[in-house]
Amino acid sequence: MIGVIEIATATVTALAPYLPHLLKGAQIAGEKFGEGLATRAGELTLGKVTEIWGKIKNRFTQHPELEHAAGLVGTQPDDPTYQTFFAKALAAYLQQDPQLSEDLLKLLGGEQAVQSVVADRSSMIEDVTQEMEGKGAQSVEARDNSVVRGVRQVRRN
Repeated sequence: MIGVIEIATATVTALAPYLPHLLKGAQIAGEKFGEGLATRAGELTLGKVTEIWGKIKNRFTQHPELEHAAGLVGTQPDDPTYQTFFAKALAAYLQQDPQLSEDLLKLLGGEQAVQSVVADRSSMIEDVTQEMEGKGAQSVEARDNSVVRGVRQVRRN
């Protein structure tokens, strides 16, 4: 069974690139933005991302620390420290709200694991190992003049 830490981390990872727009209450509409969203979110559709966000946003009045943490990620979506802070705040909340945890897991695709190594914007990634048990997908992607070397993928059934 997937725990709240994994669910929170996957949720934040899926939302991070879109939080600047989502926090502003921007309508996620228009083919150009929608296409980018569908591409960057991988398996998640535009509707799933907005539904995930709606479920979390509805908790802001009761738990302002979630809004604060999401706001930090919204200012710097690629900052791993802010993403970790948001994931920890969300995980703490998910421990108190098992229904939300279950809802997010379903929206994220269930208990099928996804591991991705993505190099973007002229970056370089070296010597990464992905280990996975059970169902799921592992992927490696380099784009925008990026380099990925020494990636090892291990699947255990």
